[in-house]
Amino acid sequence: VLAGHPLIARAMPNVAASVCQSATAVFSPSLSSHYTEGVAALFSLMGKVVWLSTEKELPIATALAGSGPAYFFLMVELMVKAATELGLPESVATELATQTALGAGQMMKLSPEDSTALRLSVTSSKGTTEAAIDTMKARGFDSIMTAALTAAYRRALGLTLE
Repeated sequence: VLAGHPLIARAMPNVAASVCQSATAVFSPSLSSHYTEGVAALFSLMGKVVWLSTEKELPIATALAGSGPAYFFLMVELMVKAATELGLPESVATELATQTALGAGQMMKLSPEDSTALRLSVTSSKGTTEAAIDTMKARGFDSIMTAALTAAYRRALGLTLE
């Protein structure tokens, strides 16, 4: 069992480490500050380091951040597909969707407001964004995201036990 070993840190980086933008979750129950500083320095080379309070949080962080880039890639993929079906050239749709994802991510990182406030700031009453979000919610987007993260979490728990 890893927990309790004085020189063990468990980490879950994600694929964005390849562009130094990983969200890396790290847990260690008993490393001294000397070692935690070293672990933080190492993983910060790949992006943001977030320390977890308990080992039980690691499978949740795996479902959220470890698998998370794929969720965003899928969303962009589907946005591009829809825009292409509506008549936009695929290259233009891809460029717009990719930059939109990048811009939204930067806004979340740099803004003091949370994602809900940022979303609401873009959502005009009776506007295009409201129409899209209402459709997403009516079609179960909230429950899909919850079910997806729960499935990834359960699989992460299974991998921990294997």
